[in-house]
Amino acid sequence: MGPKIGMVSSSLKLAALARRVAHQMGVSIEIQSGTLEKSLEKGKDLEAQGVEVIISRGGTAAILRSNLSIPVLSIPMSAFDLLDSILEATKYGKKIGISVYGNPISGVEVLERYFQIEIKQIIYRDSENLRIGIRQAHNEGIEVLIGGNFSFEVSQEMGLPCILISSSEETIAGAIEEARVVASIRREEKEKTRRMEAILNSVSEGIIAIDKAGMVTLFNKVAEDILGIRGSQNSSVAMVITQLGLSEVLKTGRPKLQRLQQVGEVQIVNNMMPVYLGDEIIGAIASFVDVPKVIRTEQKVRKSYAKGFVAKYTVDNIVGKSRAMRRVIEQVKQFAPSDSTVLITGESGTGKELVAHSIHNLSARREEPFVSINCSAFPESLLESELFGYEEGAFTGAKKGGKMGLFELSHKGTIFLDEIGSISEGLQTRLLRVLQQKEVMRIGGDRIIPVDVRIIAATNQDLLTELNKGRMRKDLYFRLNILNIHIPPLRGRKEDIPYLVVSRFDFFVKKYRKRLDSLSESLLDRFIDYSWPGNVRELENIIERFVLMVEGPDQYERVLDALFEECLRTGKFLLHEEHAEDTLLESDLKAILTGTQHKKGEVAKRLGISRTTFWRRLKKTKSSN
Repeated sequence: MGPKIGMVSSSLKLAALARRVAHQMGVSIEIQSGTLEKSLEKGKDLEAQGVEVIISRGGTAAILRSNLSIPVLSIPMSAFDLLDSILEATKYGKKIGISVYGNPISGVEVLERYFQIEIKQIIYRDSENLRIGIRQAHNEGIEVLIGGNFSFEVSQEMGLPCILISSSEETIAGAIEEARVVASIRREEKEKTRRMEAILNSVSEGIIAIDKAGMVTLFNKVAEDILGIRGSQNSSVAMVITQLGLSEVLKTGRPKLQRLQQVGEVQIVNNMMPVYLGDEIIGAIASFVDVPKVIRTEQKVRKSYAKGFVAKYTVDNIVGKSRAMRRVIEQVKQFAPSDSTVLITGESGTGKELVAHSIHNLSARREEPFVSINCSAFPESLLESELFGYEEGAFTGAKKGGKMGLFELSHKGTIFLDEIGSISEGLQTRLLRVLQQKEVMRIGGDRIIPVDVRIIAATNQDLLTELNKGRMRKDLYFRLNILNIHIPPLRGRKEDIPYLVVSRFDFFVKKYRKRLDSLSESLLDRFIDYSWPGNVRELENIIERFVLMVEGPDQYERVLDALFEECLRTGKFLLHEEHAEDTLLESDLKAILTGTQHKKGEVAKRLGISRTTFWRRLKKTKSSN
């Protein structure tokens, strides 16, 4: 799409000539015709239509140039263009007046000698000035006037002959070509300006620039939004420049970086630099962000890194009808609204992580990250880097750009530190700082990073014992043990076992798309009789394997026997006395065979097997002996 060129002319003849020439040049031109008094109205219409450059002649061009924001080019009037008009004018006399806007036409002396005539140029700046000039020239004896439409109207009022001035095709073509070049350059400059404006308004920083005279040359939209003023509010902008100290940077040539400043009611972090052209300072520029935005950006980065760190379980996933588990659920609901540290204690497999998830999902932090880590799964050095992160180059193998630690990733949310009793004394000291100061420092770093995080810790150890042995810091223990939830072992709440078995059975049946009948009361009794040294985790494992192995009710008893016997034989799970099941089985069978005081039912119950299985194994043992 070519440039949009317009023309305002009071001469219909000139307008027709321009239209023909533009067509020959392949240029689109929008032409408005009217009197000198109407020229401004016509020009504004063209500007409103998106015309980029207007061409006009004489006084019309001058009026438009003074009142429009787009370029207005004058169609030049040369001595050559006057030839035809002068030849026509000599028919009326030898004293000829020519109305000229602005500046006199050069070269008329040659025409005077050639045609043996006298030419008087009537220079004017506005219509009234032209009227006075024509009247004065007429009084001085001119016999004919050469001019535009307005000159023609005035001369007719005075009874003075008037020849309408004409322009050649070459002159019109030159004016149109110049307009096309100006429009193209202007369009390119406008595109550059728009691109620059888009760039400056899309950056996250407010930007203010001044020239060497201290005048504002740039005040982007972000700066307006941060400071709450418009760039057009000169007095307010001048005050801001003074508060920033930008004029001082212009004067001294020394940059000022990372300055925390208060501008009005806004706190910003500001960078100011002088602008040089060679060795000369030609201006200064300030780029700044508001502190709340810095904080929001940091939180956004942390959240992007923490994507996927979510709590999967709720209090509804805690299965249990016993008094002990009702107490646990009640505590979860009581402690969730608080930001205080929670210490969850209990044997392995009792569901400490499930409780931690539930606390987070009931808290005000539920929409923020939930980060979980098992402290016993990492060596000390690796655990430290996981928790606190590190800076680039902190140690051999450190990632380029460093790494954000889990405390940073859990900012505004919750971090669950499982097996907290296994961390070293050095890490205990660093953890205590997080609890007390709510801040971390990365490995190899030199800056403090504030963190707003709730800590939930869990352990299967007796921390008081660890405290007495000197393996746990006293101050850390009391910082961790503000709110305490103890989850009893499954063998201590056997009334929960049927609900857990049915719940897990139904879950795995659905998961593996099996068609299985419900478990009978006698089978449930088998689960109740077992001691479950691995607690809920062991129960889930056995039920999952059970569902996968059986195809119908006729296999239930046999498969369950095999699973319980395998647990005892391999010693995979440990009883609370820390003896392997197979060892316990051997000793207790020996006691039965030697006629000790143990009752057979008590031994079967202690072994976690049914009476039938016990008698079968007892019979097998007797026969093998």
